[in-house]
Amino acid sequence: MRIIYFLTFITLILTSCEVDKINSDDDLIESIINFDEKIVVLETELPIDSKVFIDEELPEEFIDRSLLANDLGFEIEMRNLDYKDLGLKKENIYFDMTGKKLEKSKKSKQDKKRENAKKEKCYYIQYPIKIKLPDDKIVEVSSKKEQSQILKEWYKKNPDIKVKSTYIYPITVKVFIDDKTMDEYDEYDLNSDDEFGELKERCKKSSD
Repeated sequence: MRIIYFLTFITLILTSCEVDKINSDDDLIESIINFDEKIVVLETELPIDSKVFIDEELPEEFIDRSLLANDLGFEIEMRNLDYKDLGLKKENIYFDMTGKKLEKSKKSKQDKKRENAKKEKCYYIQYPIKIKLPDDKIVEVSSKKEQSQILKEWYKKNPDIKVKSTYIYPITVKVFIDDKTMDEYDEYDLNSDDEFGELKERCKKSSD
């Protein structure tokens, strides 16, 4: 028992020293990455600000796994909902203990793609839809949440598979006429990945 208390005490001291060395978001991200005792936490245990950020700023992604580095922050493993890489892993994102998004001083290609993703989102998919998993199984999903959960579970069971899932077309989307009020929209049927890409490009141009 004394050994357990001693080890816990040493861990707290080391964590405290690590926190004292942090001067920037880059430092904190690096400390979270290198923290050896990260624990898995439920999405419901994440700070509200982090959940709001993911919902509003990352519309084409979903949480795969959430990890807590005690007294430092959160490492969030993400997966893709975009038609190009459906189900595949995205670059991890990081939050401090309050839920504030940590920003790297040097942006990666995925950071820049994430900045564009919100501009490309002037539509909503009309569920239910069908998706084909990498094992060729076709499943119907009734919501974005169900779609995310099915993809999460499949890739968790098949961690070595790096092949994307695919949408089964046609898919009906609601495209907003006014992206500020979002109370008027037109419905369109998309029949291919190419048409999906054209829609996203139109969304991006209309937001510029």
